Amino acid sequence: MTSSRLPSLSLPQVVLPQRKFQLHHLKLSEDEETVYSVLFARSRCVQSALQSYLKRHERGDKEPGRSPDNPFMRVAQEFGSSGPGASVSADSQTSSTVHILSQLLRLRQCCCHLSLLKSALDPTELKNEGLVLSLEEQLSALTLSELRDAEPAASVSLNGQCFKVELFDDMRESTKISSLLAELEAIRRNSGSQKSVIVSQWTSMLKVVALHLKRHGLTYATIDGSVNPKQRMDLVEAFNSARGPQVMLISLLAGGVGLNLTGGNHLFLLDMH
Repeated sequence: MTSSRLPSLSLPQVVLPQRKFQLHHLKLSEDEETVYSVLFARSRCVQSALQSYLKRHERGDKEPGRSPDNPFMRVAQEFGSSGPGASVSADSQTSSTVHILSQLLRLRQCCCHLSLLKSALDPTELKNEGLVLSLEEQLSALTLSELRDAEPAASVSLNGQCFKVELFDDMRESTKISSLLAELEAIRRNSGSQKSVIVSQWTSMLKVVALHLKRHGLTYATIDGSVNPKQRMDLVEAFNSARGPQVMLISLLAGGVGLNLTGGNHLFLLDMH
């Protein structure tokens, strides 16, 4: 074949629709905001660290030579147990870092769904955050006490403040879940053949989403760390087919490599990292 017959390299081999990006700014419900405020007030070191960091972030301050790495590790490095530049022991610094990062993790979970506060911090998810906690530290990171009684009006104690147990139920629609379901319903209503991919770094969040998808009659499949390579390929192939599930749930850690989800039209990132 002569060069004159070769196809132009500047032309795309597959014509793709224009990509649209939308960032949804959601306001927590009154109950969610109250729980968030209680969590946020739990530790003064977390408050001071976050406030100082956010002020510098808003001003655009940046230290020379600092790489744009994990923002939560950045907070821990800049605000140890006694602030930047303080002289503290290694054990104290490590303990403070763990405390700050575990509290930040809980605040982010609170913005997704309050039921995530019921469970211990998952070791796999902690590793993804750059955290390694001892058993004692994992137990201390728990925020909800046991149910006070088995009555319908039972309550849970969050750092000494009582809340109705229904707030932390998996089947309760959080602000973020409600917004996600509204988007999925609009997709099903306006273009029933289109499919969606939903990503979260927490498998516990994916399980909550799955419950609400099932309740709304949306078919789904899940790929997380428990799925072996053969199952992964089978699930991907099924999703990419016309008769496959409408939604694919993917954990950030398991879905970061080797997935060709050509059947998806919409991507939802539930917890921005």
